Amino acid sequence: MELIKKDNLAIIQIVNPPRNVLASNVLFKLKECLEDVRQDGNIHNVVLTGKGLFSTGASVEEIYKLAQMGDPAKVQALLTQANDIVNMIENLAKGKLVVAAIERFCLGGGNEIAMACNYRIATESAMFGQPEIKLGIIPGMGGTQRLPRLVGADKALPLLLAGGMITAAEAKELGLVTEVVPDDQLAKCVKEFVKTACVKTIACKQFSDETIFESDSIKGVIENSKFPDACRMIVQAVRDGMKMELNDALALEQNLFAKLVITDKARGGLEAFLGIKKADSASSLQKEAQKPEVKDEDSNNEDDIAEMIQMIRESIQKFAARHLTDANIEKMEEEKRVSPEIIKEMAQSGFFEIPFTLGKTGYCVLLEEISRKHGSLATVVGAHLGLSCVPIHLFGTEDQKAKYLKAGMEGKMLGAFALTEPNAGSDAFSLSTTAEKKNGKWVLNGNKQFITNGNIADFIIVFAQTNKDLKNDGIAAFIVERNWKGVSVGEPEKKMGLHASQTVSITLEDVEVLNENLLGKVGQGYKIAMITLNGGRLSLAAGCLGTAKEAFELAFNYASQRQQFKKLLLEQQIIQQYFAEMRAKIHMMEVGIYAAAKKADQGKDFRMEAAVLKLMCSEMAEEVIDTALQIFGGYGYIREYKVERMLRDARINRIFEGTNEIQKLDIFKNIFKDGGKINPLI
Repeated sequence: MELIKKDNLAIIQIVNPPRNVLASNVLFKLKECLEDVRQDGNIHNVVLTGKGLFSTGASVEEIYKLAQMGDPAKVQALLTQANDIVNMIENLAKGKLVVAAIERFCLGGGNEIAMACNYRIATESAMFGQPEIKLGIIPGMGGTQRLPRLVGADKALPLLLAGGMITAAEAKELGLVTEVVPDDQLAKCVKEFVKTACVKTIACKQFSDETIFESDSIKGVIENSKFPDACRMIVQAVRDGMKMELNDALALEQNLFAKLVITDKARGGLEAFLGIKKADSASSLQKEAQKPEVKDEDSNNEDDIAEMIQMIRESIQKFAARHLTDANIEKMEEEKRVSPEIIKEMAQSGFFEIPFTLGKTGYCVLLEEISRKHGSLATVVGAHLGLSCVPIHLFGTEDQKAKYLKAGMEGKMLGAFALTEPNAGSDAFSLSTTAEKKNGKWVLNGNKQFITNGNIADFIIVFAQTNKDLKNDGIAAFIVERNWKGVSVGEPEKKMGLHASQTVSITLEDVEVLNENLLGKVGQGYKIAMITLNGGRLSLAAGCLGTAKEAFELAFNYASQRQQFKKLLLEQQIIQQYFAEMRAKIHMMEVGIYAAAKKADQGKDFRMEAAVLKLMCSEMAEEVIDTALQIFGGYGYIREYKVERMLRDARINRIFEGTNEIQKLDIFKNIFKDGGKINPLI
């Protein structure tokens, strides 16, 4: 913590890189700085800021230590000390001008101390939030009390229950932020602001309507939450606290926090965030040692699965050799559609059952082998199985599975996945499509863009917003049939590649959907989409692997026959280097994909792997195909040679299933969460 004084201005800067966590020692130093400024009669203006970023909140490690105490009274006593420091900021703001200068992140406890200031000035890229619910706990330094008093209970509850982040512009619209300034002008703008601003009493929104606490949308969030008890405590804290004086309300929040944090569920949430695996106690180890020796059957099971996977691979290869001939592929490319007969044959061969019988590993094999021959067919199959049938398998009712999943596996119905909108691409969940409950039915209105299979699908998984104030927690998924009234499909897009896979826009105009076609629950749409896309990224990587292998083998065969300078291309050292680099990339892709698939089939979290593999495989595959085309020389650039089509088809891999830029952001979130540390895989 740094304290800088100049004339009548004091700047208190949080310095605890890399995230400016409000650990106990940081809070103690903050207390000293606040006391110094309070006693200095020459100081009239105070700026509270952070070096590099404002603050990502309290130390989760220290919160976990509180959880391990098991004594709510001790927890509350320590929490009261932390709250006394936040209260010091608020009391200081009654006599001096206190401004929070915020850049990058203002989360959790960081947001709680910012709300105690008179004003909050934020840069355009700053992000705000109260993420405690994601850990299974509630705010403990005033978040459930100051936030609703600043923005109103109706706006505060969705933020507190979702645990997500909002932009500075959104925070300003809510009333949480006073001004938003360019990223490179924070210091200048704050300096100008304090010259003209005056000390003011922090405004308090009046509390009048209790119906929000019993609304279906709030009940839906609680019901779908991983931590419903924590959600209920947040609701209780806001509902009861808004009827009290602030000091009493803060005491209520501390009491609820202390009771919750010592529960097994909260400890589990904290352990999951910290990556803590529960250590075996000495007694449990002794019990384990006393168990009779049991023959390990895992290796036998793995051998059986591996043998089955190999049989499936060979079966797909035989199917491809029979049906995906050069002539058939050329015909589909010219007709700009995948042959319905081939789809039917794939279903009858049992290939559409693979994701549900052989898991991610089997599905990756399917996409790898189909992609070797025809990217468009792989795209159609992926959109049908991975993006449309899988979410019904995971979240659908028995009736939905009987009607849509069974028909999808049998090839009698084809599916599509409709998330993207004209103004919701990488920001996929800024949905404009709405779902409104009227007369016991859902009424959908909106437009969807770039929908694979949209014009040939029998059913479409449509994502819509039921309550924009809840943001992601208001999204729901619906199974919509293409022939229903109000569903209209645009003309196929004219694309650079994947010519036989048709991509269209879909318009929904007062489309009535019965509750029986709601997939999952209201508020689960975001979860359904993310789980679905996570699996899709892994299978997309497998498709990239297939195209890279095919390009490699085509180039090798060509180089084995083509002569230049009286030598085969394969004998040229530079060409040998090309093949070595291509093979190395293919090896890295294959090892990573099937290790991640195995992890997924074991029920483990593979989100990081999916993002990494989607990013790297889409780039490496394109590099391999481009190198293969270079080996072909001018012949590779004409349509007579398959490598030309393969390069055009491959370009989309860096865009769909989440652009590679989005994958990089997801990867960095993991880096940031781990504090820059890389944990060993084994």
